Amino acid sequence: MTNIPETINTLKFGMNAGVIKNQIKLNERERYEKSSIEKFSVEKTLFDQTIKENNELKVEISKGDEQINILLEKIRNFERNNEENVEKISVLNNDAEFLTNENKKFMINNEILVKENDSLKRNNQEFFIDFYSIS
Repeated sequence: MTNIPETINTLKFGMNAGVIKNQIKLNERERYEKSSIEKFSVEKTLFDQTIKENNELKVEISKGDEQINILLEKIRNFERNNEENVEKISVLNNDAEFLTNENKKFMINNEILVKENDSLKRNNQEFFIDFYSIS
């Protein structure tokens, strides 16, 4: 029984060592949880900043889409106007071709009339010459 106090001291030492070991584990766990919370806070701040930037980019994209739609509408209007102008030019070309052909016909008829007029003038002169020579 002489070993009982030593055994009790050993048990107390062992219990104290266990308590110390448990306290160290608790301290480490608290430190880990605290650093995890700090990391989470930093990550949440970064995440919030990313979401804010993402929302700003969405707004910019939306504005860009609006501008693209406006430009597309202007292009469609330009194409419509261009098609109408091409049609008008085609009609004008047809009219010009028709007038050119009519002008050619007129010129041919004019040449014929000039020749007939010259022939009539000659005939007139001959008639007057004959008329005056008879008289």
